Amino acid sequence: MSGNIMADIYVIRNLPYNLEEIKLQSLITQSFTQEQVQIVEYTQGFAGPKENVATRCYVKINKSSVDAFIDYMDGRPFVNSRGVEERSTLEKVIYYLSVARPANNKHNNTVETSKTYLSFLQQLNAPEVQPPSLESLVNSIEKKQQPTSLIIEELRKKKSGKKKSKYSKKGKG
Repeated sequence: MSGNIMADIYVIRNLPYNLEEIKLQSLITQSFTQEQVQIVEYTQGFAGPKENVATRCYVKINKSSVDAFIDYMDGRPFVNSRGVEERSTLEKVIYYLSVARPANNKHNNTVETSKTYLSFLQQLNAPEVQPPSLESLVNSIEKKQQPTSLIIEELRKKKSGKKKSKYSKKGKG
């Protein structure tokens, strides 16, 4: 369709579920040119277990061809594969929003998006903790070897003396 001629979008509803896009296109092109009527989106229906889901088709129609297309298509009888007659309805689409489904993001609900996994990666990539230096180890050992009070040392000697005497008695017997 040429860009300078205004066009409206209409939806053809209640088409048989088994009507193919090629058949509908050929039906439309028998009376209208590609410049006058253009199929924008075609949603194929299907036979459900309880009821059939009808096919629908969005078409863009030139302003000059709208009345003729409404007369041609609105209420047109179609016969589905079960032999049931269905009449199409034509409605103007006030606000057209493509019904095409957005592509599935294959990264949704995967390990890479897990908060636990991301925190694990953060810990894994964190800078490593350096081992203590030799000087700090020597200083900590020297602090432990510093003399304590005389009372504590005497108590330790008595305690170790008692332990030695217990072991020496057991060893002799």
